[in-house]
Amino acid sequence: EWEAYRGLSLAVKNFLVCLPLILNLRNPAIQDRHWQELVGQTHAVVDVSKPLTLANILSMNLQNYINEVGQVVDKATKQAHICKQLNELQSLWKDFCFEFVLSDTADYPVLRVPPRLTATIEEHQVLLQNLATNRFVSIFLQDVQHWQGTLSRVESVVALFTEVQRMWQYLDSIFRSSEDIHAHLPDVVRGFWELSEDIKGVLRSSQATPGVVELCQKEGLESRLGALRDSLVRSEKSLDEYLNIKRKEFPRFYFLSISDLLDLLSEGRKSPYLMQRHTPKIFQPLQALHITSSTPMPSALGSSSGPSECLVGVVSREGEVLRLCREVPCLGRVELWLGDLLRAMQETIAVTLELSLQALCEKPWDAWVREFPGQAVLVVSQIMWTSEVNNVFQMLSEGNENAMKDYRRKQDDQLSLLVTLLHSQLTPTERQKLMNLVTLTVHGRDVVSELIDSGVDSETGFAWQRQLRQRWDEKRRACVLEICDASFWYGNEYLGNGPRLVITPLTDRIYVTLTQALHLKLGGSPIGPAGTGKTE
Repeated sequence: EWEAYRGLSLAVKNFLVCLPLILNLRNPAIQDRHWQELVGQTHAVVDVSKPLTLANILSMNLQNYINEVGQVVDKATKQAHICKQLNELQSLWKDFCFEFVLSDTADYPVLRVPPRLTATIEEHQVLLQNLATNRFVSIFLQDVQHWQGTLSRVESVVALFTEVQRMWQYLDSIFRSSEDIHAHLPDVVRGFWELSEDIKGVLRSSQATPGVVELCQKEGLESRLGALRDSLVRSEKSLDEYLNIKRKEFPRFYFLSISDLLDLLSEGRKSPYLMQRHTPKIFQPLQALHITSSTPMPSALGSSSGPSECLVGVVSREGEVLRLCREVPCLGRVELWLGDLLRAMQETIAVTLELSLQALCEKPWDAWVREFPGQAVLVVSQIMWTSEVNNVFQMLSEGNENAMKDYRRKQDDQLSLLVTLLHSQLTPTERQKLMNLVTLTVHGRDVVSELIDSGVDSETGFAWQRQLRQRWDEKRRACVLEICDASFWYGNEYLGNGPRLVITPLTDRIYVTLTQALHLKLGGSPIGPAGTGKTE
């Protein structure tokens, strides 16, 4: 009941409550601003600019502000963590530098981006985004926004720099090596060399400031890189427009990369021998061209040009030689005589098919197979197969019920002869030719077996109509392909003597589907399991 006892007891109790709070306030994360905030919440008269004493703290009556103290301590801890992250970020970017190495010609430096730069930018952008939404970031918001802008600028400048350098090095190798471009686009080439000097100047000045942040914040660099990129795009567009003119004149140039096309245009103007390595890219079945030199006749003025090259034949990837029916002079622009070569090959195949068809009735079968190119042998054998099956249907209509079975036995004899020939002494080209013929003959025998099993006795039956059939048109002296209600003129494209895949039922269905699509002016894309004949 004593007043002194009650006062002392209350003071001790309050002190016991304050002790853990005082310990929490010893947190090193607490700064002057946090003490200022705490003094404002407790309404105490304390000058936080002077050293705090225990009496100052007790005068705040912290026992009455337990929640407020906890919030201030938590806020100080979270803000200290934010401050640490920002300091680590700033320290890391201070040490981030570009690497510059001398070019192959050693007259300018080449910028190399540090391997982890892009990943670090993305990682730190996510970090800053999370910090910006943190409720304790207010005191650091300006720093966070500054770094967000800095990293965004770094990302933009690095992307621009690498794009400009990549485009420039790519175009530089093209403009430097192609004489054809120098001859046909002199203004573009001149502008590109001026542009190259500007880019080299940017690289040399950037080498003096290797720090990533320091370089990317350089005044005017981003706008200058943007202008250089736009100029490079214009140079590339001028180059593409020129090359597209060449591609339209000879569409197979679309199969070539820009560097290969420019090399072909440049080297082909000098000599066809120099562009031999590009032959398989333009004509897929070919490995090389047979070229011969010829001396032109003197002109009316009594003078003549030097010897000129002519194409007299082509060699397939398998080594089969196809001699052209006429010589193709390698004069003028490359795209023109390559187009003439394509037409000459088609004319040669057309003539060869006709000669092969005539020789089949005049020469022994094995001699005929050896004499003509593989493509002619396969096409003519298919023409004869179609004709013979149609004759069998005619015999069936006349009452010969065993005509189809007799023809099946004839096919077995043909296969036996082919197998015998395969066991004889053959060149690789002849062996491949016979193997392809076996593949088609087996398929023809399977079709005949299906006709027998299905009881088809007329050439109008669907089992026969859905087969891909070849027919020789006497009026146009050309081969016609027929299937169902669709028909196409044979393109006479030289295909070489490559291997043929086994023709499966899926292959037959693909033939029907795609030819019907072409007949209707549509397109198609075969899909299916591996090894079922999609390529065939």
